[in-house]
Amino acid sequence: MRRNCSLSRRALSVVLFLSCAVCFTIGALFAWNGFWLVMPFSGLEIIALALAFLFWARHAGDYERLWLESGQVVVEVRDGSALAQHRFPLAWSRLLVRQSSRDTQVALCAYGRQLMLGRHLPAQGRLSMARSLHEVCGLAMRLE
Repeated sequence: MRRNCSLSRRALSVVLFLSCAVCFTIGALFAWNGFWLVMPFSGLEIIALALAFLFWARHAGDYERLWLESGQVVVEVRDGSALAQHRFPLAWSRLLVRQSSRDTQVALCAYGRQLMLGRHLPAQGRLSMARSLHEVCGLAMRLE
């Protein structure tokens, strides 16, 4: 399960460069006409835009990957630059599904540990994922 990212890193770089060029050009035109105080604000806008794009690019590759391996459910989670791998024994694991009027949460539980699954999916997608894991892997599912 991955984030839905419509821009590639190269397209993001092009958009950032063009946006910065437009901001700098507008600031330079105002400075040329005597309104030099516009230029520092244009620079702040460029910095804020670059930081926002950097944050977006850092989390564009976030994902969750699940697979079965020798009687275990293995969940690999990438969040920014952090990569974590969680292992749950298949025989002792269960799915906990919490439904509210606004959201659905799915957690994989075993030995007192819980791992939230499907954070990049909409509520219906999480519920569908839980049903699939229940049917394919034979995980016990508890609805709350």
